[in-house]
Amino acid sequence: MRALVENYILLFFVTAMLGWVMEVVCKLIQFHRFINRGFLIGPYCLNLVPGNVIDGMDFIADIALAFIAFSTGEFFKFDTLKKSGGKVMVITVFEAILASVLVFIVTFFVLGLELNFSIVLAALASATAPASTVMTIRQTHARGDFVDTLLQVVALDDVVGLIEYSVAISLALAVSVTVSPAT
Repeated sequence: MRALVENYILLFFVTAMLGWVMEVVCKLIQFHRFINRGFLIGPYCLNLVPGNVIDGMDFIADIALAFIAFSTGEFFKFDTLKKSGGKVMVITVFEAILASVLVFIVTFFVLGLELNFSIVLAALASATAPASTVMTIRQTHARGDFVDTLLQVVALDDVVGLIEYSVAISLALAVSVTVSPAT
């Protein structure tokens, strides 16, 4: 078991070094390197890290998401939020709600999926991935009102997405209980 762990640690450092060399030589955008390396060493390409090892590391994704959430929170400055708070809230709410409504219409009315499944998918549609936005802004050293608004919308969008998801799960459970026959 110890040799297996040591091999995975060695594999991590070797791929990190190779990725760094590729980044310096190929001038790739930084956040793509992790995706490329993960795909190459994962179970769908070279299978250097088998699927059962990846399944046992679910907690790492949760830790990474927590770091991303904290890093997007750093862009909430009171003076910036006070200056553009109204438009940020309007953009965030309309973006999240319109995405959810559109996905619900397509999944329930067009595709004919179950009501509770369509509700949950609609709530998930409003969530965005802030990591790529934040990394691109940091790498390009972008500044200005647009960037401030964008970062606040991305951060608030996750809050709206969490609220929508919590409501959707409760609603979907309530719908499934009322629709399913009593046992």
